[in-house]
Amino acid sequence: MRSSYKPGTADLYDTTHAGYYQGSRWPLLIRYRYSFKNLLRYGMTAEKDAGEPFFRGKQKYGFDFYSFHFFSRHSGFIKTIALGDYTINMGQGLIQWQSMAFRKSGEVMAVKRQGPVLRPYSSSGESGFYRGAAVEAGNTKWKTVIFISSKLLSAHPVTDSNGHVTVSSVLLTGYHRNASEIAERNKLRLTSAGFSHRFTRKKLLFGVNALYYQYSLPLLKKDEWYNLYAFSGKRGYNASVDYSITKKNFHFFGEAAVDADKKTAILQGLLISADAKVDIAMLYRKMHPAYLGPSGNAFTENTFPGNETGFYIGATVRPVNGMRFDCYADLFCFPWLKYQHSSPSDGNEYLLQFVYTPSRKVEMYSRYRVETKQQDVSADTRGLSYLTYMKRKNWRTQLSYTFPSGWVCRSRVEYTSYQLAGKMKETGFMGFADIIYKPMMKPVAVTCRLGYYETDSYNSRVYAFENDLLYSFSIPARFGKGFHYYVLVNYDWNRSITTSLRWAETLIRSPKTGVASGDQASDKELKIQLICQF
Repeated sequence: MRSSYKPGTADLYDTTHAGYYQGSRWPLLIRYRYSFKNLLRYGMTAEKDAGEPFFRGKQKYGFDFYSFHFFSRHSGFIKTIALGDYTINMGQGLIQWQSMAFRKSGEVMAVKRQGPVLRPYSSSGESGFYRGAAVEAGNTKWKTVIFISSKLLSAHPVTDSNGHVTVSSVLLTGYHRNASEIAERNKLRLTSAGFSHRFTRKKLLFGVNALYYQYSLPLLKKDEWYNLYAFSGKRGYNASVDYSITKKNFHFFGEAAVDADKKTAILQGLLISADAKVDIAMLYRKMHPAYLGPSGNAFTENTFPGNETGFYIGATVRPVNGMRFDCYADLFCFPWLKYQHSSPSDGNEYLLQFVYTPSRKVEMYSRYRVETKQQDVSADTRGLSYLTYMKRKNWRTQLSYTFPSGWVCRSRVEYTSYQLAGKMKETGFMGFADIIYKPMMKPVAVTCRLGYYETDSYNSRVYAFENDLLYSFSIPARFGKGFHYYVLVNYDWNRSITTSLRWAETLIRSPKTGVASGDQASDKELKIQLICQF
């Protein structure tokens, strides 16, 4: 069970305030899970966000979000049965990938999507999963997953002059706090079905995947040039084939997909173990501007697969024990218009990283990344927008030292810059220090951070991962000027009960500082969590 509190937002709960929140400030999360070895797993999740009504108003049934999953594994022909909420992952994400998947990062070799096709879903996120039933069957040579799903989504319906109702946008935030958000709750039903068949022989894996989806109302995007190839209508489908094969020191993998309009997308990757000290990763992708993969999550620059051609190459070199160099280069272009891109555009990104671990106690890394993209600038005297190049640079250095007594000290400094061609450079800085106490055979663990940030604007914002309660994390954007600190305490009362408390505060030194998004203005937060295991 988890709850939290953010003071300083009284106006958002004032009934005289336009768009006031109709619930209490306290969010609440209750999660129950049962597991028996690796054979049986079931559980439920109930969650409400801060500001959402609870057993009142439009929410008469208590929590805003309920989730249930049942997952059973067997040793016979029927391998897995899933009921309730689950996720489906296919190929390299060109048509379907719902589990967590990362893109470009300091782990330069992590370019291949890997994971089971069918997994139970127990998170509190209100999107990115299916609700229905799925079955996995097969033997040692092949396996097939078949699934069907029907779930309600929040959406913004629009009625035209003829009385026809369409949906202009699907809302994935999960917030239903004020009247407008509540009015958009559960306005659209998504029905999905598909299968994934996988054949394995020695070092070869070959898969065939298909996905069909249908909305209860037609989707119709805003009439803009960049939406020319956007999904419209009520139904669509995708199909793909994927493979992976290992030949000596070479591992090939890839996927080729097609949508309902026969537009294609291709992704091809190669991992090479060139030497005991050298690894290389390469990935090429080419996706038609009109290709639609609304459930996809591939290794691309765009959020969803489509309208992109690119080539990525990365390498890891370990010259001596305890020393590692990482680098990558990614070149990409977008053949058709995008949001805030009035014509086809291109870009590139480069990273160089040095990691030094002379012992188990000491770890240091320094990373430099530069990204160049095109984006629109303000309209000229003729009222026309045009593309110009934007360059973003980032340099980060971090040092960590672990003491035998269970103490860990970690510090980081980070510099970032943002510049449009012909404009002034905007810069940002962040520095923080962490103190972590996790003694062996002790019931308590404490994590503290104190940091300072200063940026010229949101464009030069800085990010940092923050430790949070179990099963959650945060990577907030910091901009403006201020101090930030948090304290996280975990205490194991016994083998069955654990409590956690997290207090965070941002001390604003500049009125241009942002500590949240939307209409939030809180700079303090208290979180409490109770976990019972039995």
